[in-house]
Amino acid sequence: MLRITIKFILLSLLITSQFSFSTQLPLKAFAGRPDVDSVTLSPDGKKVASLVNVDTPDKTGTVISVFYVDSGKQDYVLFTDNSKFTLLDLTWANDNILLADTKYPFSRQGTPVTETRLIKIDITSKKMSSVIPSSVMKRLKYIPNVQNDVIDYLEGDDNHLLLSLSGFSHTGEPTIFKINLDGEGKSSVYQANKKHYVDWLTDVQNTIRIGIYRNKDQYKVMERKSDEDDLRELWSFDAFSAEEAWPLGFSVDPNILYVSALHAGKTAVFTVDLKDPKLAKTLVHHNESYDVSTSIRR
Repeated sequence: MLRITIKFILLSLLITSQFSFSTQLPLKAFAGRPDVDSVTLSPDGKKVASLVNVDTPDKTGTVISVFYVDSGKQDYVLFTDNSKFTLLDLTWANDNILLADTKYPFSRQGTPVTETRLIKIDITSKKMSSVIPSSVMKRLKYIPNVQNDVIDYLEGDDNHLLLSLSGFSHTGEPTIFKINLDGEGKSSVYQANKKHYVDWLTDVQNTIRIGIYRNKDQYKVMERKSDEDDLRELWSFDAFSAEEAWPLGFSVDPNILYVSALHAGKTAVFTVDLKDPKLAKTLVHHNESYDVSTSIRR
């Protein structure tokens, strides 16, 4: 009886395998956009936004859908046919403002580049605009192609976020702006650009704690306790070296920093107690066979 069962299973697998190879799957089965993507719940838990793929004889593209939990109503606030503009991600800034991450191809002085933008959508009025106000854009020395680098959504503050934006110096170091979202208040500089500093990282308390210093192929990870303190060096290393230690984010405890570094030849995740003079790394997660690729998002 066991032999018969095994023969039946092998025959079934053979038939299935032959059928699979004889039936060619369409290209969109491998390269098509997902039916639903970037599903996100509003802070009050009453609305669900998502990117929905549209594929009908009359229209193809992506639409931003907002589903109202209490009423069961579904609304569509923005559509793109993906021929130029592509919707990447959605994030709720507050219960009424939805942020849409977008990209599109462009050419700057003959060089192909990808432009990114962050669109602010009022789901009640359906009004849309760039998150970056014209008052900020007028201060730039040049228009950067990347305009969607949010470093902190400022939990507990419904009307602001922290945006990293280049263009205030010709060398490209970013300035961190506290962007006003309600259209009534002013946006202000949260962290001025510093020479050679290419990135900044906040803690859970929304304080800018980490600066990434770069000079050619050398990096330094710099840290401070508060805006009034001087930056101190945590680690320095050359690009692609075994000594790399990249900050990922802070724990609720402002002294605990998550970092990405090598462990047994593979990228792993560690914690570091910033009060420890030796800055010892404590292993949190690793895989013996693969690099661990991760990020921390609050």
